[in-house]
Amino acid sequence: MIEVVDCRTRFAALWLAVFVDLAAALVTIVAFFVAAVLGYLVYVGDGAPTTGRRRRVRAPWVFMTVH
Repeated sequence: MIEVVDCRTRFAALWLAVFVDLAAALVTIVAFFVAAVLGYLVYVGDGAPTTGRRRRVRAPWVFMTVH
């Protein structure tokens, strides 16, 4: 006996899987750039040598430590 399968259901599931995969990739890329920017700010804030005017940007955990 031949089974009738609704093609729209499989097509929708395929597009949903593609969308979820692309969304996960986008989140990963955004998280990478956010981590890079935060890492740079911490690097600058810790007194690393920079060119031009230097701004002090303190890392959040600096305020939680006992001096």
